[in-house]
Amino acid sequence: MDRKPLQPEHWPNWNHQVNRNRIYDFYAKQADYFRKQSQVPGLLAEFPGLDGGKLGHWGNQNEEVWKDGRWNATDLGSLMCGVFRGAGVTVPRGICVRLGDNDELSACFNPDTLTYDAAWKDGFVGFSDVRHGFMHGLEMRGRQLARPKFVLPSEQPAKYLGFYRVGKRVVFSYRVGDEVWLDEPIAKDGTFDRIVAPFDDHPLRSELAKAPMQWPQTFETPIDLGTTHATGNTSWPYVVDTIELPTDNPWNSLLFCGGHAFLPDGSALVCTIQGDVWRVSGFAYPSRKATWRRFASGLNHALGIAVDHDGIFVLCRDQLTRLHDLNDDGEADFYECYSNAFDTSPGGHDFICGLERDADGNFYTASGNQGLVRISKDGQSAEVIATGFRNPDGLGITPDGTITVPCSEGEWTPASMICEVSPNDASVPHFGYRGPKEGKIPSLPLAYLPRALDNSSGGQVYVSGDRWGPLGGQMLHLSFGMGTHFLLLRDRVNDQAQGAIVPLPGEFLSGVHRGRFSPVDGQLYVTGMQGWGSYTPRDGCFQRVRYEGGDVQLPVGFHIHENGILVQFSEPLDESVVENAKFHFAQCWNYRYSQGYGSPEYSTRHVGTRGHDPVRIASAHVVQDGRTMFLELPEL
Repeated sequence: MDRKPLQPEHWPNWNHQVNRNRIYDFYAKQADYFRKQSQVPGLLAEFPGLDGGKLGHWGNQNEEVWKDGRWNATDLGSLMCGVFRGAGVTVPRGICVRLGDNDELSACFNPDTLTYDAAWKDGFVGFSDVRHGFMHGLEMRGRQLARPKFVLPSEQPAKYLGFYRVGKRVVFSYRVGDEVWLDEPIAKDGTFDRIVAPFDDHPLRSELAKAPMQWPQTFETPIDLGTTHATGNTSWPYVVDTIELPTDNPWNSLLFCGGHAFLPDGSALVCTIQGDVWRVSGFAYPSRKATWRRFASGLNHALGIAVDHDGIFVLCRDQLTRLHDLNDDGEADFYECYSNAFDTSPGGHDFICGLERDADGNFYTASGNQGLVRISKDGQSAEVIATGFRNPDGLGITPDGTITVPCSEGEWTPASMICEVSPNDASVPHFGYRGPKEGKIPSLPLAYLPRALDNSSGGQVYVSGDRWGPLGGQMLHLSFGMGTHFLLLRDRVNDQAQGAIVPLPGEFLSGVHRGRFSPVDGQLYVTGMQGWGSYTPRDGCFQRVRYEGGDVQLPVGFHIHENGILVQFSEPLDESVVENAKFHFAQCWNYRYSQGYGSPEYSTRHVGTRGHDPVRIASAHVVQDGRTMFLELPEL
C-alpha cells in the first residue's frame, strides 16, 4: 500500500524523518479499494502495524530515539519540584532549593512531613536522559551532608500551605494548630540552617508581597498563519496557525507544553512538563507576532492548567497548585498548595494529566495509578470515581458534567480508547487496565481508536459557542501519537454510551493533548509535547485551529438501530451520491482484552483469526430533513 496521505496538503509533515515509514489513511484506502470491487473477500487484512509492521510493535521509535539529556542544560534557578532521589531517600513530593549567595548548599523539603529529608553541597539536581528525563525524577548531584534535624513547634496537627519566592530565596509556609509559620532554609557559615517563626514574627514577612522580578525578559515569536486547502470540490474552511514558542531563552528552558488556559483579557498561560508557566499575549488574529514572558517556574510535571474567577490552578504531579501574583508584577510569588489530597506515586510512568472544573467548582484529573479523581471545590478532599485507565493523557468535560478519559493501548487495554463517566454514577466503573476487578468484565469505552488512527491518545475538548462553524456542542478528540484531531460523536443505546470518531483534516507540530476554546475569539487552541510514540517533529507546540467561514460537510450525529446506522450531517446530502452503493463500505473487527500489550484486529466471524470482516450494506437512503442518511446493515 502506498504510504502517501490521500490529501497530502493537509499533512505538511508527511515527508518528515519521523514519518518516513508511516502509512497514512490505511482504513480509508482499504475501504476505497474494496468498495469498487464486484466481489469482496470474506476476510480482509488487518492494519499491519506502525510503519508497516516491519520495525516491531513501536515502529521506527525506540529508547535511543527518546534518549535526551537536554534538561540538564537548563538553568533551574533556586527551586525545582519533583520526585527526589538521593541521600538514601525517595521523596515523592520533593521541593529542592539552592541556598546561599553562591548556591553553596542545596536541600530537599518534604511537604508531607514538613521536614528537610536531605542536604548536600557542590551541586543541585539533575535528570536522567531516559525518555527526555521524565521517568526518574530529580537526581541529587553533589556531596551528601548530615540530614537536618527539626521538631515542629508543637505536637498539634500540621498542614503544608505552600511556598513564597522572594528573588532567589524560598520560604515555606505551613499551619501548626491554628497558627501559620514561615520556614526559610538558608546557608549559614557553610552549613544548613533555617529561619523559623510564626508568620507575623518572621523577618521576611514584609518582603513576601514585594518580591523582585526574577524573569523580566519578554520574547517575541512569529505567528505562522495557515492557508486553506481544497478538499474535494470545496475548500476546507479551517486553518492551522502556529504561534511559535520562545525556545531561544536565556535559561535554556525546554517547552514541552502540558496545557494552556485563557485569562480574561484574551492572553493565555501555557504550562510545560519541565515546570514552567508562560504568559503569551498579542496573538489575536491577524497578528503575526506573539509576546511571551515567564510567569512561574520549578513546578513538578505541570500537565494541566485552568483559570477562572477563583484563580490560576496548575495540575502538578505533587499537588494542585494555585499561583498568586501578590504584587502584580507579572510573576507568581506564592505557590499555594490548594490540594494534595490525591496520590503522588514515585513510579516513573505514573503521570497525572489534565485539569477540568465542573459547574459546581469540583476539579477533575486522571492517572493510571489512581484513575479519574474528583477534587472537592475547596481542595480538602479527593475521591476516585472511575478506574482502569492506562496512561490517560488528559480528559474532557461537557456542560452537564460528563467526563471523558482517554487510554493508550497496552496491558488490559486492547486499543487506545475514550471512556465516558457520569459524575452521578453511584458505582465506580473499571475500564480494564491492570486486569478485571471482582471477576467482572471491564466496562466498555465510549469508542475504541484503531491503531492506524491513534496510537496514543490525548484529551478531549467540548466545542463551546457558535464561532467555530457548525460544530458547536460537539466534542473533539486529540491524538498525541499522530498529532491530529477528530470529531467525537456520542450516542446512547439503553445504558451504554457509544461513540464514533471522524478524522478531521490538519496536523500539528507536536503530540497534542490539550485543547481549549478562547472565550475571546471562539477558536480552538491546542498544546502538545514530545514524549515517546509521537509521530510529530517538534518538542512542543501552541497552535490555533481557526474557522475562516464557509460550509462544512461533516457527520454531526449518529444513532444505532437493530438494522442499521442513522448518520446526521451538517449540510444537505446529494441523494444520487448517497444511494450509489459504490460510495459506501463497511467493515468490522474485534479486540481481545489480555495481559498482552494491546490486541490484534480479530475477525468477529472466525474466532482467533486476525483480520477484518466486510459488512454488507443492503441500502442507503436520505431521510428526514435531507441531512440524514440511513445505512441499512442487516447483519448489525
